[in-house]
Amino acid sequence: MTTTLGIIGAGHLARYTVAGMRNGGDRRRILVSPRNREMAAALAAEQQCEIMTSNQAVIDAADLVILAVRPEALDGVLDECRFSDGQTVLSCIAGVPAARFPANIRLVRAMPLSSAEFGAGAIPIFPDNGDVRELFTPLGSVIAMEDEQQFELATIAACYNGWLLDLFSTVSDWLAQSGLDPAQARELTLAATQGAAALGAGKSNSGLRELSDGIATPNTLTRLGLDHLKDAGAFAPWAEACELLRRELKLDAAG
Repeated sequence: MTTTLGIIGAGHLARYTVAGMRNGGDRRRILVSPRNREMAAALAAEQQCEIMTSNQAVIDAADLVILAVRPEALDGVLDECRFSDGQTVLSCIAGVPAARFPANIRLVRAMPLSSAEFGAGAIPIFPDNGDVRELFTPLGSVIAMEDEQQFELATIAACYNGWLLDLFSTVSDWLAQSGLDPAQARELTLAATQGAAALGAGKSNSGLRELSDGIATPNTLTRLGLDHLKDAGAFAPWAEACELLRRELKLDAAG
């Protein structure tokens, strides 16, 4: 196991990643940069992290460094800091290609989701790396992508986590407005979602639409609702949103 982890960028991603590590039993030494003093202080108090005097101090003392700054802040970090030859650097900065980083490091790109705090969700990485896989396995399903284009596509899939929560809210709110206790409405909505995901994972040899058709059989309430959603064009905007992000990332179209 990598003994010391350094994190530059004590923001939202750092908070839930460290929380997931600690929840999963990882007790390694974790060093954080001092730039976001409030968040760094919270990580120190709640997750037994150490606040270093500078970004460079984090890099110098860490075996593996996570970069979790905003894309617009990256150039400033790279200008002021120097990494050791061969040091493993884990970039969790969306949309920033490997070519932007120093050539002397072992760069791995990754995108842990907010659900990593609870040990769930997909975590795409590129390229595969044993230390990074060991670090993130307690936080979710680590999926090594074949190339950087595939990794960028995986980050689009990660974005839809937030879209799903908005969908869950729509269903849960309707149930509550229709008379269910709000807590029960939320529990029912999330449990149904977990059940659908478990079905898809458990029947991996079946297509997802095939599984849907197996539930939404003719003359059922499920089919009635599904047909209405299709007739209303409810699903096409999801693919359109993915395509919007593909263009934003300037990725090549399939084929």
